[in-house]
Amino acid sequence: MPHTPETAQEALARDLDLAAEHVDAVRAAFRRERDRLARDPTKDPIREREWVAVVAGLWAVADEKVYASTVTTLDPDVEPGRSPVFNAFIRNSAQGIVKTTRRRIKSVRVLKPRNLSRQLRKLYQTDFVKKRAVRIALDQALRQTATFEHAAAERVQAATGNDVLRVWHSQGDSRVRASHLSVSAVMLDEVFLVGGAELRYPRDPAGTGRETSGCRCWVEHRVER
Repeated sequence: MPHTPETAQEALARDLDLAAEHVDAVRAAFRRERDRLARDPTKDPIREREWVAVVAGLWAVADEKVYASTVTTLDPDVEPGRSPVFNAFIRNSAQGIVKTTRRRIKSVRVLKPRNLSRQLRKLYQTDFVKKRAVRIALDQALRQTATFEHAAAERVQAATGNDVLRVWHSQGDSRVRASHLSVSAVMLDEVFLVGGAELRYPRDPAGTGRETSGCRCWVEHRVER
């Protein structure tokens, strides 16, 4: 049964809803870091192994909400199963969060050995960390939806033998990059050419930051029966 394509507003609203679910988890992770620093201020304020667990939890939410529902939408007769990309980007995502947050903490304040614990606790209680949590949640949610939708389309094509056409959509407002306004449709096994970059989908982790960071575009999948 053909499905009704999402509008720009519906696609963005869906991603924002997923991001909102992530915010509490990311803020809780920052609170754990803050409390740990209160006990021992000499420890690294950002630990990759803890963020791997956080990111795994966020991707599990997206796997449940995005992957299976997309497979069912494209073809209700196909059994979704577990997404094969579930673990593909978890460690890389965690490493990116850790690296960027460390850099931003250093840029906000030069931490001095004296009163280190107090300085760090204050930093974790400011708007800096609150805003960083929202940014992480939004970035993860946007990347997850694109990644899992692509995996779902691959699942449907493999199960049915039907080709899948992919149509790139932007939000169509003044914030859209010029290179994202008019992107030619491609088949599932092809890549989009966006500003000279080859992208599998918007916010492709393999793409350059210039074309993927903060991107709000989305892809409509059309199963050709």
